[in-house]
Amino acid sequence: MLTDADYEALARLYNELLDEGIPSREAAEMVDHRMCMLIIARRGKGDIVQMGRKLGYEWGRWQ
Repeated sequence: MLTDADYEALARLYNELLDEGIPSREAAEMVDHRMCMLIIARRGKGDIVQMGRKLGYEWGRWQ
């Protein structure tokens, strides 16, 4: 779904957010949101739902 360049850009974004003084948890949530938007833009919303289910997330809570 995502390329190595995408992952590198997401890692850079995370590090930049930390450098700006944003707490790590908040920075991780921002990067996670950006990653989801990239996947949706390329593959569609269904892939996010399917990926979440593989990770154990269903109906707004972790299983």
